[in-house]
Amino acid sequence: MPTRDEVVEKLKQQIDALNSEVDELEARARKTSGEVEAELEKQRARLEEQREDFYARLEALKKAGDDNWDRLKHEAEHALKAVHNSFNYFKSHFR
Repeated sequence: MPTRDEVVEKLKQQIDALNSEVDELEARARKTSGEVEAELEKQRARLEEQREDFYARLEALKKAGDDNWDRLKHEAEHALKAVHNSFNYFKSHFR
């Protein structure tokens, strides 16, 4: 069973990898215009909200006691999944 530090580190690695992909897509999004640009900006804002939520949950997880560790771990994992889903939706506009 992974230690607390290993769980936190794994979540950080996953969001860092995702952030790199987001940066690449945002660079491509800057080259769009008009209606497409507006939709991409809306999706980018949603993605950013979810990333901020994930980071807040990750910080809570780092400070969690034994009594709420499992719940906060589940919440952080769920928040990361939401970021992945938003990213995939954002990415789908580039196919």
